[in-house]
Amino acid sequence: MPPNLSVIILTHNERHFLEKLLPTYERERLTDAELIVVDNGSSDNVTEWLRTAYPWILTVRNENNRGVAGGRNTGIAAARGEFLLFLDVDTELEPNAIQTLHAYMRKNDRVAIAGPQLVYPDFSPQYSCRTFPTPLTFVARAIGASDTNPIIRKHLMLDEIANAPRSVDWVLGACHIVRRQALKTIGLYDENFFLVYDDVDICYRVRRLGWDIMYVPQSVIRHHYQRRSAKAPLWSAHKWSHAKSAIRFFVKRYINK
Repeated sequence: MPPNLSVIILTHNERHFLEKLLPTYERERLTDAELIVVDNGSSDNVTEWLRTAYPWILTVRNENNRGVAGGRNTGIAAARGEFLLFLDVDTELEPNAIQTLHAYMRKNDRVAIAGPQLVYPDFSPQYSCRTFPTPLTFVARAIGASDTNPIIRKHLMLDEIANAPRSVDWVLGACHIVRRQALKTIGLYDENFFLVYDDVDICYRVRRLGWDIMYVPQSVIRHHYQRRSAKAPLWSAHKWSHAKSAIRFFVKRYINK
């Protein structure tokens, strides 16, 4: 009988993060789940290491880096579960984090995607759910507007902090659980979003079809949150990839409705 839950981790030359994440996954003691690690074109021999150190993990290798969306789609193709939980490699699980999200989805049939409360390694909170970005919020963030800016505050939902599950526009892709049935209605992750905005896009597409997206703060996951594009120089490939993804999303939202 196939597992009800497939947990999918994507890695690209980040074995050092996997070495921290996997012990926290083992502590979850999940009984109705499979774990899939997608090696997205790494050069650090992570596939060989996993097959030796963790032979019970299903390891799938892409010969080339297919980006975040492409890597997620590789994991989906290998997965058997009704629910698909995506974990960024730079996360670590607090007790019962996965079980809490999985149980919530099983009890709420109209929820397509749910995400946890993400926290930094020192347990200070991250902005884990947001309103859909607009050209205005994109520009405000690009020029470095602070969290006191009213445009940014609204986008990051800083005045709407919830201690109970609540409906939101989208949740950060660092950890999110997806109902396979919803993917059957909208298709897979859009691989034109190579590095970022794949999470915004998937949430936008399921919301358009009337599904709910929920923030579930009872589930807590530590996230190192590298923010490569935010830290990169203006002329860098990361910044350019971020800008291209934003433009693609805005075209979808405002032009190709």
